[in-house]
Amino acid sequence: MNDKDDFETFRLLGCRFDIVKAKAMVSRNAVVERGQIAIKDIWKWINVINIDEDFAAQITKEQLQAPVILAKFVDQDLLVDGYHRLTKAMSLNLETLPFASINAQDIMMKGAKR
Repeated sequence: MNDKDDFETFRLLGCRFDIVKAKAMVSRNAVVERGQIAIKDIWKWINVINIDEDFAAQITKEQLQAPVILAKFVDQDLLVDGYHRLTKAMSLNLETLPFASINAQDIMMKGAKR
């Protein structure tokens, strides 16, 4: 396990999410919902996220089977893990990706707003 595996966060809109905890919850199936989600429903923040295009281009079809992770708020869902997979899926003109959603409060880090 490297340092990135020990500590990975995602920050957007004044919120900070613990991605290591989110991935652990997904692996234990401690999620609100699982399934396929339409790309058109999750791409809206892609233009404000720093995407490493070279990294995204190397993602394999097998890696696209790992679910993207959504933080579930009362009024919306926010993609918190999977922007590189989303970028790859868009480049392949895919319509859906597997997803898992987790209650946002369960993965928000202390001091995070919302």
